[in-house]
Amino acid sequence: MQINKTMLAALMLGMVSQVHAANVTTELGVLPLAPSILSGTITHDTVAFTDTFNFTMPTTGLSALLADFQITFNTQSLYDINGLTANLYSGSNGGAFMATLNGSGTDQVNGSFGLTTGNDYSILVSGTPIGTSGGMYAYAFTATVPEAETYAMMLAGLGLVGFMARRRTRMSA
Repeated sequence: MQINKTMLAALMLGMVSQVHAANVTTELGVLPLAPSILSGTITHDTVAFTDTFNFTMPTTGLSALLADFQITFNTQSLYDINGLTANLYSGSNGGAFMATLNGSGTDQVNGSFGLTTGNDYSILVSGTPIGTSGGMYAYAFTATVPEAETYAMMLAGLGLVGFMARRRTRMSA
């Protein structure tokens, strides 16, 4: 999976370029379409944190796109984080709650959501660094266009539903 390779690259890059603060707000702008990925690392001291990632879904000819999110951290004693959670919100800076990303509370948090194109969203990441040097995590975000097979399956399903509805109307008449 492409996003896993990116996470490894982001962790390695994080040793050179990383944010080091109490609470971080990151303005990602418009998410790139896959295969492009926005990624980076954030390091915290030993104080609990809540980081905010604000982003906008790209505008395309489609009404919705899939947004893929992955956040991982190293469970070694140097940069460990306790209770890492990530929540998705509509609107910037934590608007209306939408979902908790899968794996919250573990060392890898991820999720894939169908989000409306052109709208603003945010992800709030929180946890408590417990490593000897604080805590560090890597993130990777991207937007993907559903593949043709997805549309074919949806159209086939709609066709079957229409066929069954028509059949029932004929039988009851």
